[in-house]
Amino acid sequence: MARSLVLLKKARHYKNFLYSSRMYSSFNAEMVKLADTPALGAGGSNIPWRFESSSRHIYFKIKDMIKSIIKPFQEVLLERKLCVGCTHPLDKAKKLGNLSSNRFMVECKCRRRYVYDKEMGSYQRATFAEEQQMLRDLSKRG
Repeated sequence: MARSLVLLKKARHYKNFLYSSRMYSSFNAEMVKLADTPALGAGGSNIPWRFESSSRHIYFKIKDMIKSIIKPFQEVLLERKLCVGCTHPLDKAKKLGNLSSNRFMVECKCRRRYVYDKEMGSYQRATFAEEQQMLRDLSKRG
């Protein structure tokens, strides 16, 4: 949005320059038309600075595609109470401590951390915040 507003301001400045210098070629007429059109925003404009085929865009598309392929396999492994990295049974994993009355954290032999929810009876990958909470609790004990 900001880029389109900047371009619009530049085009209006150019339009004023055209009227003052009295140069009217086909290119100048196109610039005047551009200056009079309202800004379309970053997503809807035909302005060439926004390329959909840039390498960053392609990288993120491929990354999302790979994640969408791997996610169902990881969900099945977690339903079977297996580690998504090494497929070691999480029931045999080392218990690190309790996060709450019905949740505790375990660490697999491959050092991935999981949270077991007693109510749901399932494991999920530990978030960064949960790992930090566990570290604070361990530092208070020791």
